[in-house]
Amino acid sequence: MSNPQGDESESKQENTSQEQNEPAGNEPPPEKPSGADDVAAIRKQLLKERAEKRALESKLSEHERAAMSDQEKAVAAARDEGRAQALQTAGKRLAAAEFRAAAAGKVPNIDAILEVIDPAKFISDDGEPNLEAINVMVTKLAAAPEKKEPEAKLPAGIAFPGGVRERSTNGSADTDWMRLGR
Repeated sequence: MSNPQGDESESKQENTSQEQNEPAGNEPPPEKPSGADDVAAIRKQLLKERAEKRALESKLSEHERAAMSDQEKAVAAARDEGRAQALQTAGKRLAAAEFRAAAAGKVPNIDAILEVIDPAKFISDDGEPNLEAINVMVTKLAAAPEKKEPEAKLPAGIAFPGGVRERSTNGSADTDWMRLGR
């Protein structure tokens, strides 16, 4: 004789094991990124989400400012100005550090280049260094031929004698090598 409860418990166990193998919500598992195209797509999506977040924060800030008194608005404006200055200063330092790291071993005289180039040009709107712009600049600088200083050449007809320079003991100009050339 067969046990109707036994068949029922076996079918429940099979259903349970099938449910464990399927992801929640019947969605396929996300694929892991592979290759430069996927990284670029992920970076693009990240930038899009950050822009949306900034827009939402801006709207929230506007609504909060609308509810503030004049004194609270003045304090908030001063705070925002200080924050912007701090982000600009820190961003310049961070951009310079990123530039040094990207140019290490590729470009000579990195510090001399940073004296000429303004690191603020490599800061995005959110205060973060723009790594793509930094890498483009480093690539351009690395591709540029290194400028060599010209060697100093003496005018034709002038020759300096080699050896040790001795001073004349008798006061004559015979050993004065500078006057011999005239």
